[in-house]
Amino acid sequence: MRGLMPLRDAQQEQPAAWCGECLGEIYPGETVYRWEGKSVCPDCFKWAVRALLETSPGRLADELGVERQVLD
Repeated sequence: MRGLMPLRDAQQEQPAAWCGECLGEIYPGETVYRWEGKSVCPDCFKWAVRALLETSPGRLADELGVERQVLD
């Protein structure tokens, strides 16, 4: 049939980048996150946010632009 594009097999493509944390492959069309000067994959970004939430919720609030206040 004319006009139809063949399906793309992402596993056959070369990685567009590598994660700055886990060194995993990142393929064209996938999302990367810039975090502390590195491009990181979605899994490492989620891990970093969870870790920051556990260890430094105030810093995470600052990063997200969330206002903090101490109540009297």
